Amino acid sequence: QGEGWIKKTNWLTEETMCKWEGIYCDDEESVIGIDVQDNKLKSQLTNGVGMYDFLEFISVRRNELNGTIPQELFASSTLKSIDLYDNNFVGEIPSFDNDIPLETLHVGKNSLSGRIYESIANAKSIKRLDLSYNKLNGEIPKVLFDLALEELDLNANLLTGTIHTELGTVTTLTELNIGGNEFTGSLPVQIGSLTNLQEFVVQDAPSIDGRIPASFGLALRNLIKVVISGTSINGNVPETFGTISGLEHMDFSKNRLRGDLPPELGNLYNLKVMDLYDNDIAGSIPTEFGQLTSLEDLLLEDNMITGEIPTQLSNLGNLQQLTLQGNSMSGRSPDGVCDLRGSGLTVFVVDCPARVDDNIIGVVCDTPECCTSCRS
Repeated sequence: QGEGWIKKTNWLTEETMCKWEGIYCDDEESVIGIDVQDNKLKSQLTNGVGMYDFLEFISVRRNELNGTIPQELFASSTLKSIDLYDNNFVGEIPSFDNDIPLETLHVGKNSLSGRIYESIANAKSIKRLDLSYNKLNGEIPKVLFDLALEELDLNANLLTGTIHTELGTVTTLTELNIGGNEFTGSLPVQIGSLTNLQEFVVQDAPSIDGRIPASFGLALRNLIKVVISGTSINGNVPETFGTISGLEHMDFSKNRLRGDLPPELGNLYNLKVMDLYDNDIAGSIPTEFGQLTSLEDLLLEDNMITGEIPTQLSNLGNLQQLTLQGNSMSGRSPDGVCDLRGSGLTVFVVDCPARVDDNIIGVVCDTPECCTSCRS
């Protein structure tokens, strides 16, 4: 149901169901799939949807369905993929029947509540689990870590407790997002055992403290994206991250990191985003950062960085954003960095020069020819 229902060719006509738009059948005209995502559907998902004897996948992603999730979906002996992402479902996640063949479950961006129950261990074949953007609470059940998960997204819930060390046993993981919860304690070093990890996100988790283990940089060799942001983590940026040759996105913003920027980060030749905004990082920008020729965003504002802008940053021909305001830098912007304004640098912000005691703090930079703005 729903006004503006888009994909409805042949629905509720005399045509066989296999000719209805979004319905998929096998050669014997048994329904094996339902895909009506982005269809402006409203109302509730009926119990009958789980009653098709051969149904393998269902996607109602990005609609306006409400009510509770039918238990029948989690009892199906044929369903391998359930995608209910971005609707208005409420209530708890149904219990999982024994030995269901489910491989993919996307129920993120709804209004689900309650706990993650241990019956999830019955979904022994599950590889991709997205429970993000709900209101789930309680601790993560340890049985979750007995599953051969490849993707796990628990972001933006109300989960509590510590991040269990057993997480490090799920060595099949390639994507892990556990931020936006109420976890306490530090990041367990055992996460370094997840050597297949390509994306690791811990964001908006202010009660996570401790340090970023240096072993992550040595062990997580397949990382492409790492986000550890909005926590109470302190200590230095580990120089070992400079050895992850395939890293493209590094976001350590809004923490309590301190110390100097490691020159070793200049070895990240594939890096496109370096975001260290809002920390307590000191020292100067390493000249080695001029080797980051793939870099598009260098975001260093609101730290305690001193010194001048290295002329070597003139080599960053792909740079689009350079934000240095909120520091204690000085000197004049190098001409070569200003020249980047003609080749894609659209945001370049520094501190306006000002006299502090007997010193001039801030960067001399013509606006708007060089810098796009300066902060007073």
